[in-house]
Amino acid sequence: MNKPTPEIIAEIRTGKAKMEREGNTWTDDEKNKLLMKYFAGIDITTIAYEHQRTENAIMQQLIANNAVKNNTKPRSTYHSKKGCQCYRCSKKGTAECRYCMECEVNDNV
Repeated sequence: MNKPTPEIIAEIRTGKAKMEREGNTWTDDEKNKLLMKYFAGIDITTIAYEHQRTENAIMQQLIANNAVKNNTKPRSTYHSKKGCQCYRCSKKGTAECRYCMECEVNDNV
């Protein structure tokens, strides 16, 4: 089992090194091997390096295969907020506040 060096891990996490299978479709065999390695106690980084996938891709597959629980909360959408998002806008709460010149001028300051 090849363990990645700290230098390789840093390059992968910063995007300087691209993994060979990054973005490719997962095969059933690859998913099974992933689960076996995970349940054998192998760390996510090592599994990612061996599968030539990102750590994020490994976690997504583990969540999709119910090996781990996704505890994240969904983000609220920007559209749920009404009116101008500029805290300095004097027209806040009116129909003309979204794209007013006052916001454009203040945001560029």
